[in-house]
This record gives sequence, structure tokens and C-alpha cells, in this order.
Amino acid sequence: MKTKDGEQTGIFGEWLTQHINGLSNYQGYKVYYDHGDQTINPNVTLIYGSVGASITRKTQLAQIDVMVAKPNNDLDLLIEIEESECSPKKILGDLFTLLMCNNFAIKKTSGHQFFKNVRDSKLIIAGEVSTKGTKVQQIEEVILPRLAGFTSPEDSIDINNLTLVFKGNIEETISELKKHILRIYRN
Repeated sequence: MKTKDGEQTGIFGEWLTQHINGLSNYQGYKVYYDHGDQTINPNVTLIYGSVGASITRKTQLAQIDVMVAKPNNDLDLLIEIEESECSPKKILGDLFTLLMCNNFAIKKTSGHQFFKNVRDSKLIIAGEVSTKGTKVQQIEEVILPRLAGFTSPEDSIDINNLTLVFKGNIEETISELKKHILRIYRN
């Protein structure tokens, strides 16, 4: 089923917000996501990744779909969701762009609110990939094993905290993504 760009991300962001808010072990955690209605949820906002201490056109490298922050403003989880079919090249572009970032912030009416990137922050890249051809095998049998040999800068997310979630359509991808979230965030 074809949906409006970002629609599934917004629905997932709302689900994740409700899930985390319902867990006593995660009181004070905040979920931010970039698709949805800001009049209903003030945590719908732009999420930026950059290099350096500020967000400028020069230093901004990424806009992220979903972010979970701890009460002390440490970054806990980033999620990038590709709602339309994507290639391994797009996945690698998302991955390495986010690994280059050492600073994350949300847009506020009066500037930005910054979050501390810590090495144990988690990164999930999820999306739809064609089950026809070799893309799934390329991700599982070529890309993932090769990534094991990479390191990321000390001030960025550790590449070992990466999870890739790709299925044949966005509904299956979101369902699998929720399973991963339920393993991460539970009482």
C-alpha cells in the first residue's frame, strides 16, 4: 500500500512515544520525530545531525527521522526510516552520514536544543528493499560483514551499535522495527 511520504514514520513515532511513556524504567526519556502534527505532539520537530558545536548549513550533514533522548539529554537511539524502496547505496549513504555526525539537535522556536552523543547510543536504519534480485543478499552477505571491519570516530556512534532492518514493504519493515524496539525498551 502506497502511503504519503513520512506517514509511516509519523505513525511509528507516535507509537514509540506511547510505548516509552508507558514504561516505568524509561521515565523522562523523550521521543522526537520529524513527521506528524506539531499541534497534537510538540515532539514532532526537525532533528539534525552535524559536525561541530553548532548547526549551520556548512556543518549539518543529516536530518534524522526519529530520536530517543535520555533525561540528561544524552542521545540513546537514532532511527532513519526509508519509506520508499531503497538501494544498498542509499543505506550506506545514510549510515556513513550519521556516523560522521558528532552532534545532534532538535529545532525549537528559539534555536536548537542539543543532545550529547555517547558511544553507546544506538542507530537503526530501516526501510523497504526489493525482495526481487540480490539486494537483500547484498545487505546481509556483503555489506553487514564488511561493516564489521570499520571503525567510527570516537565522538560518534559506535558502528557496533548499528542495526539494519529491511523488508519487502514498509508495513513489514515497521512491524520488524517495532520488534527491535520492544527488545530495547522494556521494563
